[in-house]
Amino acid sequence: MNDNDAQRRALGAFLRSRRERLTPEAAGLVTASGVASGMASGAAPGPAPGVALGTAPGMASGTGTGQAPSDSAASPAAATSKARRRTPGLRREEVAALSGVSVSWYSWLEQGRPIAASRQVLDALAATLRLTAAERRHLFELADEADAAANNQAPADGCPALGEHLRATVAALAPVPACILDLHWDLLAYNDAEAALYGGLVHLPPSRRNMIWLYFGWPGMRTILKDYEAEAWSVLAQFRASADRHLADPRFAEIIADVSAADPDFAARWSRHDIAAFTPALKRFTHPEYGPLTFRQTKLIAAENPDLHLLARHPADPSTKRALDAIATLQDKQRDA
Repeated sequence: MNDNDAQRRALGAFLRSRRERLTPEAAGLVTASGVASGMASGAAPGPAPGVALGTAPGMASGTGTGQAPSDSAASPAAATSKARRRTPGLRREEVAALSGVSVSWYSWLEQGRPIAASRQVLDALAATLRLTAAERRHLFELADEADAAANNQAPADGCPALGEHLRATVAALAPVPACILDLHWDLLAYNDAEAALYGGLVHLPPSRRNMIWLYFGWPGMRTILKDYEAEAWSVLAQFRASADRHLADPRFAEIIADVSAADPDFAARWSRHDIAAFTPALKRFTHPEYGPLTFRQTKLIAAENPDLHLLARHPADPSTKRALDAIATLQDKQRDA
């Protein structure tokens, strides 16, 4: 069995498990009185909006050995009306009818046959099976399809929630500079060592406590960052990749407009559509107060929310470590004063 076969079988097993756990009542097939929805007219629920009802390509008629189940099965409403159900949860024909696909095609999908499911059909299956956000993401990943609905959905409150455990982790990393970035590259949390690199962050309004603003809207970054052009290209290319995955999110447009107004060169940089992924690298500062600082930069993803990234800058040489210790001592004295 190759990787593709294993992935198709995993997809089929996942769909079957979600189908078997979903009751007819939860799927809306049975009313509180126990009568199947749609029984008056005898019609099966229609296809999901925009999903064509059809058969799998190349499907032959007949009932020979190995033949996929017939598409002439009873409607989900009629099937649900039977007094006894041997199948836990929904039947395949019920899922197929509610999702707007043929029974044969859906059966093949559960069996791990080599067929492809479109985003439209996956979306319909996710709705039929009442998948959670995590389950929906898993479905699309198993089917090797990007979930456009998830990528274009802006967070309800403009940014993901940040748990106290992540704030505590950032604080505990001191004197190592560290922060939490969201998908917009907003700094949701940072320790005193991180703030010291930029001469403090509290003087900035919350909307400008953002790494893209610091790189392109704050003039000081061009003087303290030794390899500014290379670093700026990498950061913007990573930000561009995130923005292009969340085209409906207004926060990205807000950041781009704000930075463009502050940096006359930003529009030209943005128009290049450069894309890059994060790679661990040395980051060199020439700080006006603390002198040369060299860090090994690490980025970790929060398991509970992939949009939250922990960025930590570990000292790459003894002089940087001594400087961080001195910064921490000075900050402790200032707090105690």
